[in-house]
Amino acid sequence: MKKLNRKELQSRYKAWREEPILYSFDPTTTHHCANCDHDFTGNFCPYCGQKHDMGSVTWKSIWQEFLNVWGMGGRSMLYSLWQLLWRPGYFISDYINGRRQVSFPPVKMMFLVSLFYVLMKNYVLPEKVFNPTTTPKSGDILQPLFDFISWMDVHQDWGMLVSSIALILPTWFIFRESPRNTRHTIPQGFFIQVMMSTMSMLFSIVSDVVGPFILVTCVWGIVATKQLFGYGWWGTIWRCGLLLVSMIFFALTVTGLFNIAVSLISGDYSEFEEHIMVALVFGVFLFYTLLVAYCFNNNLRQKYGVWGSIWRIAVFMLLPPILLFLTIFLYEGFTEGWDEMFND
Repeated sequence: MKKLNRKELQSRYKAWREEPILYSFDPTTTHHCANCDHDFTGNFCPYCGQKHDMGSVTWKSIWQEFLNVWGMGGRSMLYSLWQLLWRPGYFISDYINGRRQVSFPPVKMMFLVSLFYVLMKNYVLPEKVFNPTTTPKSGDILQPLFDFISWMDVHQDWGMLVSSIALILPTWFIFRESPRNTRHTIPQGFFIQVMMSTMSMLFSIVSDVVGPFILVTCVWGIVATKQLFGYGWWGTIWRCGLLLVSMIFFALTVTGLFNIAVSLISGDYSEFEEHIMVALVFGVFLFYTLLVAYCFNNNLRQKYGVWGSIWRIAVFMLLPPILLFLTIFLYEGFTEGWDEMFND
């Protein structure tokens, strides 16, 4: 047997990442379908879809049905998880673009991995479960956010799912002009985040067993994003950083809006102005973050020239502060009275 050198191994691995399965069949061999009694060529009956080698029930059939219950039969979950670890971006790209027969159903796979993760955290490694005790502090306008983070520490499986759902829209906006999977749709973004969440849970399981694995998880997340959207290393890294920043501003904006809703429902307006400022200020920061992504993704200089790009960016940058000023001005006018405000 010929020993492969390093370059040949890397070449084969790269080819496998991009095309892991090569379909082939013998067009000259005729099969008889046991389900619909038709003769056909190929691997599956064109009339009913049954596989050509499906025969009577045997002991192997019992074992196969048992494996199918846990996702280890046809379209094996283990094989899908293997691909999700070694070619994550290509695997996700294959699925969202229609190559679904080689993948275990992503949502079902995520829930099975989540179930295994919960069982392991509660029964195999119970001493590593983190149970923080949080006491709401009066006057802390970010307390709802801290409570949510504490809840995510305890329920990491659900926390990953919620975070993944929240990432659908920012990912769709920041990576919409990517070389690969250009302008992917929101439903495609849903399955992207489902598979990313599954991959994160796998690394969390490994981290609980062998120790902290967060750096590897972050690096592999960047690798998956690079394979999925086709940017270079630098283009992928700064967009992932922008995605993280946008999520922080989004969380702070939602916290402000949540506090506003609580104040309106409870009738406690003692910190109402602070809640409005938090929502508005971090909403503006979120807008600027997405504006950076828009400018880079759309190559404004090539489309509109230097001056055309400058004035468009200036309008976009000045619009949020103007709206913020008008909002504060109107709020002060309605709450304190216009005459009193102008006299002061």
